[in-house]
Amino acid sequence: MRVLIVEDEGLIALGYADIVRDAGHEAAEPVAAGGMALRVAAESAPDIAIVDLRLADGLTGNHVAAELAWRHGTAPILVTGNLDLVTPEAKLACVALLPKPVAAETLIAALDAAAKSRAANEAGGGGSG
Repeated sequence: MRVLIVEDEGLIALGYADIVRDAGHEAAEPVAAGGMALRVAAESAPDIAIVDLRLADGLTGNHVAAELAWRHGTAPILVTGNLDLVTPEAKLACVALLPKPVAAETLIAALDAAAKSRAANEAGGGGSG
């Protein structure tokens, strides 16, 4: 599965990319801002996205996660140090909400769940394509 990483802290994004690859997925080039994430998704249709709540362009992770799910059929995983700021729309859209810092094993489990969710949606005709 192709995984988009939306994280404005470079070292964290690189760490997520390593975890994604170790889990057997393809890590797309990380992006730091919500607007850029939505442009990349429109061009490349990622299967899964790891999304931080606070991005380079502000508190936009809620919007990005919801848009990725509803508009692009991407399975978002929201990772944040502020779970209390996650909106109801983002909670509905996300396959997982993970607190920062997130352990590699926890992120891998969420990636596995997202891949299964994505496969089930495609098998049931719920994909974006």
